[in-house]
Parts: sequence; structure tokens; C-alpha cells
Amino acid sequence: MNTILSALATLVVAGMLNPTAGGAQTVNPTEAERLEQRAASFHVRDIVKVGSALLRAASLRCDTDPIGVTDLIRAGTAYYGGGNPERARATFVQAADRALAMGDVVQAADGYLRAAIIANQQGDLERDVLIAKANRLAASPLLSEAHRRLIVGQFKQPVEVAARH
Repeated sequence: MNTILSALATLVVAGMLNPTAGGAQTVNPTEAERLEQRAASFHVRDIVKVGSALLRAASLRCDTDPIGVTDLIRAGTAYYGGGNPERARATFVQAADRALAMGDVVQAADGYLRAAIIANQQGDLERDVLIAKANRLAASPLLSEAHRRLIVGQFKQPVEVAARH
């Protein structure tokens, strides 16, 4: 039980990487916002419903809308809290892939790191692939030193930082 609490705390700490979402075009803003509000209104015992509502809200947002990435991170967190680590991990990877496609290295590293933590708990070797993705992003000159330490500190692997050009 202590390991589960420690892992959940790690996921919460990793959430400190989430920047404030900006305003991008949304495929269906009214419906996405309605789903986000609905997710916020659920009772804690309905945490899986929170994840599902946020996942649906993210699907209604354009691929370049950072709120969609935030929705996916929040959905993954809800799935994890609801006892579905497989779905949480997949959702975190989806968030990371979407963030990376937009060039948001902070959110991408956050998503891959969260997925790696879950894979590590499950003893899944995909952990190494996810750690490598997060560490490659940690080497970005776009990250602050604090973000870099938070990412690489999870698994104590060295990272060579790319030089700014």
C-alpha cells in the first residue's frame, strides 16, 4: 500500500510540469467545455467517469489545442486513481505523443514520464522505451534545469543537454 501511495505522489509531483493551457481552436468547444465541467462535478467514487469525460473532451479538441493535452493528462490521472493503470498508461502516452506533435516538450516529457512510472510499477519492459523518450526530451535546451532534474530524477539516468544554437 505504501508503494501505491508513493507512486501516486510521484504522479502528482510530475504534474508540476503542466503549463497553463493556452487558447487554440477547438473542434467542438461547447461540448468539450461541457464535458470538462461534467468531469469536475463527479464524486471521487466516480473517478473513472471523470477519466472518460476528459478523454472524450480531448477528442473534441483540435490536435494543436493544448487544453486537449491537459485533458488527456487529467484523464490518465483519473484512470490511475480509479485503479486502471493500463488505461492510464495508454492515455499518458497519447497525451505525450500529442504534445510532442505540437512541439510542447514539457508536456510530452511529463506524459512519457508518467507512463514510464506506471510501466515500472508493472514490471513492464516498455518502461525503458518510455524513459528513453522522456530523457531525450529532458535534453532539450527548451527545458529549465528544474524541469530537467524532475524528469531525470525519477529514474536516475544521466542526460546530456543539447547546446542552444
